[in-house]
Amino acid sequence: MKERREDQRQKREKARIEMLYDEHMDQQRQFEDLKRGLASVTMEEWNNLPEIEDKSLKRKREKEREIYTPVPDSVIEAKRMRDSTEIYLDPRQQVLGGFETPSGIASTSLSAAREKVCSI
Repeated sequence: MKERREDQRQKREKARIEMLYDEHMDQQRQFEDLKRGLASVTMEEWNNLPEIEDKSLKRKREKEREIYTPVPDSVIEAKRMRDSTEIYLDPRQQVLGGFETPSGIASTSLSAAREKVCSI
């Protein structure tokens, strides 16, 4: 029984190897005439053959440029808040005198004092 299975396995393996060999030979036969034709190509003709290009990499780079990743709303809002200037007064600021400092010290006197200290 074991010998019979072994013989069948060897036959299958031999048939598979023959099939692969035949396929390989068929491909070789397809290009035999072209290979013979290459013998008559001059060096000048050979040097004038165009170089091949890798088109797949070019397509990948084009796709990478097309990808659009949206910016999160939090980033847009933070930028807007950072760049915006205050153009209105809330009720508390209106009562306390607008954009003046709450302590009553004018900002011009602070800058004058700073310049006085720095000039020494």
